[in-house]
Amino acid sequence: MHLRLLIFFDHSIDRDRVSLGFYGGEPLLELDLIKECVKYAKKKSIGKELMFNITSNTTLITDEVLKFLYDNEFSLTVSLDGDRQAHDKIEYLLQMVLVHLV
Repeated sequence: MHLRLLIFFDHSIDRDRVSLGFYGGEPLLELDLIKECVKYAKKKSIGKELMFNITSNTTLITDEVLKFLYDNEFSLTVSLDGDRQAHDKIEYLLQMVLVHLV
């Protein structure tokens, strides 16, 4: 699977703007792989507009993760799954993320 991602990325590199998204399940479970992919994408796309995006339920966001996402200018989409209690917890975590960004 990881090799297919990089092959797809290589086939898209002739474009002026390249977007790389991480989603499905909880991508932050594979943070080390995401870091490798970002490093690879930056190396291969010099001189191009490169955009990263990730969809997460935010439960795995730590200061380290937040710094990584911020430093690499990720767009973050928050998925809300579950009952009201789960939504309230995620809303609280999202507020904590936003406080760190301000």
